[in-house]
Amino acid sequence: MIGRGLRFIALMLAGLWLAGPAAEAETTARPATAGTSADAGVPCPAPHDPRCVFAEAVTAALAAPEPWRRDRALAGIAVAQARTELFAEAAATAHGIEGAAERCFALGMVGALQGDPWLLDAARAAADSIADPFERDEALTDLAVTQARDGAADAARRTAGGIADPWLLAVALGEIATASGDLALFAEALETAGDIPDPGLRSLAESWIAPAQADAQLKAGLADAALASARGFGDPHVRALTLARVAATQGDWPLFAEAERAADAVRDPDARDNALGAIAMEKARALSRDGRFVEALAVARDAWAVEAEAQIARAQARAGKFDDAMETARSILDVELRSAAMHAIAEAQAEAGQMAEALGTARAITVGATRIRALIDLASVGKDATLFDEALAAARAIGAPELRADLLAAAATALAAAQ
Repeated sequence: MIGRGLRFIALMLAGLWLAGPAAEAETTARPATAGTSADAGVPCPAPHDPRCVFAEAVTAALAAPEPWRRDRALAGIAVAQARTELFAEAAATAHGIEGAAERCFALGMVGALQGDPWLLDAARAAADSIADPFERDEALTDLAVTQARDGAADAARRTAGGIADPWLLAVALGEIATASGDLALFAEALETAGDIPDPGLRSLAESWIAPAQADAQLKAGLADAALASARGFGDPHVRALTLARVAATQGDWPLFAEAERAADAVRDPDARDNALGAIAMEKARALSRDGRFVEALAVARDAWAVEAEAQIARAQARAGKFDDAMETARSILDVELRSAAMHAIAEAQAEAGQMAEALGTARAITVGATRIRALIDLASVGKDATLFDEALAAARAIGAPELRADLLAAAATALAAAQ
């Protein structure tokens, strides 16, 4: 079972572009939701109150038979409540989580969003209660990464200060640097990565951090420094990915050839294929940015880069080429990626004022959870109570309690934003 910490690392290991314990009697203290219709298992009445829908989400989460699924769902709800500034409810939900790792995540995110140092201390205390040092560092890493991505850089640095493992610390510092654009912190992250004893993990961490550093350098107008840094990496895998990122951003096609030569120098066949696939994705990104979608698709399909095809469909939609985007999306073999691409197309159609077309696209999405999220997003854009009803009814029909809880929390968040 992959814990909350480090599902994103699993994606890194799988592609670098990325049965729990037996059920037991519920001992988790229930967050304060008494007195709502959700407590009796009755859906919230219309017009939907976000607090009531959140309470319904908590009820669904507590029905999950496996403690780790229940804890993960509750953590997601707590963060969603905090993002809608329901801080008292968020703290109550977070404190009610039994598992230390998920409680650490929830308390740390609520504390960061609220600016509450006491909750940040409580999150650290939850992490410190984890007996295994690596699992403890995993929990802190996941929290630091998510805090950084939410724009809470100070809280993320505070969290990262408790991480001892150099691999996990390098990942955390790299993500904080990426979110903040802090070039000095990128240097610290790469220096930390250099201390990782395992060469494979060291290469993975540097391959994750170095392209992001190049992005930050280019955004700061330091193109020469970005290129010099890319060429300075001794590991050909890291050098290939970083050169490809610079080439894509700068539109420098000869530099792609240099990146491919670096990839060809990678000894491990799987790592070499990974680097060549990443270069193909960067080429497709550059071509899409220039509106050269036919060429971009040819590059992606030649490299079997299904993720790139999904990115191209999104780019076509952003460019207002909705028919082409739908054609690209329908050709994607992976059902999850196809559904995600159609979700993005529906959002772009709605933003362009084509709500009827957006609804048609959303309702045609194969993956149920993605379809419901698309309907929630469209309901929020249009502030459409009838569409919220449709989305909520679909969410309530989901059988898995933790997924039902997640979707109800997403609906509650959208309801709060639409008010």
